Amino acid sequence: TLMLQRLTSGASAAATVATATAEETETAETPAPTPPAMALPTAATLISKLETLKAEWNARFVKGDHQAACDGYTYGLRELQGADRAAASEAEGARLRSLEVALRLNSATCSLRAGQPQEALALADAALTLAPDAPKAHYRRAQALDALGRGAEAEAAVRSVLAIEPASSEATLMLQRLLDRKGV
Repeated sequence: TLMLQRLTSGASAAATVATATAEETETAETPAPTPPAMALPTAATLISKLETLKAEWNARFVKGDHQAACDGYTYGLRELQGADRAAASEAEGARLRSLEVALRLNSATCSLRAGQPQEALALADAALTLAPDAPKAHYRRAQALDALGRGAEAEAAVRSVLAIEPASSEATLMLQRLLDRKGV
């Protein structure tokens, strides 16, 4: 708090002056210490950690523990956002991209199961930005578009899968279902 002192000087009028105590002056001038910056994990460390966790999340998904798996995929994507990609080697950069694509596509599956096809479409499109020739990304995009009632776009996406991977039985079945629905 400020102490108010009343100073009088002989016959002169009284003046009121506000002064701070020495402690308050020191506190006001000294900024709070900044916490030390957290070092980002190396690309190799992050890759190892996330590949191990992704395998665990995939196992949970297969066992039916979908929520835990989906939460894991979201966690993995957040971890990747903090990655220091500039310091990664070319090979590590490729593995980080591959992990991001896989986590986005697995998250898209989770979004589809949760009835959120718009979110699934955004995740599939983000994966396609990273890996334009990934058949699974085109397939997830087709599933999301189909769930959104955008049949013509879903058909185009599933045809993209078949252009890349002609033997895909999932894509062939989906295309047939889309064509049947259209009456072709």
